[in-house]
Amino acid sequence: MRVTSRAGLVAGGLLLLVGCGARDETPGLPLAWLSYADDGTLIAASRWRVVRLDTQLNEIDRTVPPYPFEGDIQGLTFFGVSRDGRVAAFGWQADTYRDGPPTIDPGAIVFEVPSGNRLRVDPYPQANFQGLSLSPDGRTMAVVPSPQVQIASVADGQILWEAQKAGWSPPLFTPDSASLIVATDLDQLELVRASDGGHLAALVPPGHDGTMAVAVSADGSTVASSSTVDPGSDVIAMWRLPDGALLRTVAWPEDLGGLPVSFALSPHGDRVAATVVPGGEHQNSLLVWEGDRLLYRRDGETDWAVAFSPDGSTLAVANVKQGVRLLRASDGVVLAQHKILVDDL
Repeated sequence: MRVTSRAGLVAGGLLLLVGCGARDETPGLPLAWLSYADDGTLIAASRWRVVRLDTQLNEIDRTVPPYPFEGDIQGLTFFGVSRDGRVAAFGWQADTYRDGPPTIDPGAIVFEVPSGNRLRVDPYPQANFQGLSLSPDGRTMAVVPSPQVQIASVADGQILWEAQKAGWSPPLFTPDSASLIVATDLDQLELVRASDGGHLAALVPPGHDGTMAVAVSADGSTVASSSTVDPGSDVIAMWRLPDGALLRTVAWPEDLGGLPVSFALSPHGDRVAATVVPGGEHQNSLLVWEGDRLLYRRDGETDWAVAFSPDGSTLAVANVKQGVRLLRASDGVVLAQHKILVDDL
């Protein structure tokens, strides 16, 4: 699926964060996800809106997600969109942050953009719901009622196959929707057929202790993961698809841990971008590597989401204070900025 990653999900990764925070004096949407459609339309999403932007960051339209509940929900953590930008999916966990028993069970919805027409609503009561991925063609979804991963049809909800699942990273479809990257262990990924889960290739980064984020390039040539290593610095590993050959590993800067909130590969797999928001005394950072070298680093801007444009020339990033910005992918120079204001819908 297209993610913004916190999975993610951008032919990149699924995003697994909530993305809210204090607003400044001009109320803007606390954006949590960014994802590009193949035509260059940028989809910016929060718990309240899905907003489509053109290549100059002008707003096209906005959709109010058709949630099967009323009111705010803090546990909304998964978002993905199809490559044509017409189908989107949200998943949420039980709102256990509230005092008293949860008022919302875990679940997922799939809906059309911009109409908001619901295609599926699936509750996961009594489940340890940990992830959701939408296939790039919008026809299949992978959900994780841990410790299982289930691959199901969007049209009728039929489970195509299921398997035991380990590790931290939710499943991620390849751009052609034919394959799926799943965690088979804390330190190993596997490329499998999306139709039946059949093994295609093992993606085993040497010496890794736990895979925390995964991204795939839009051309389907490259997979990258950010992983913890014990002992040693956290690393990013990259593999060639479809054979799973390890291409390279690069180390994170020593002052940053390798736990990105958003993680993306460029369309041809030559660059990888990650945002880190560790909190505390640690620096909030956007980092971009080209090959095995750190191309540039921007600190202190608390970007919750990152996505490469379809041609790879720009990066879209988003945070609460500055809204959506377009950066030149080669050097991080800001090209455009747009704050999405809160409306009263």
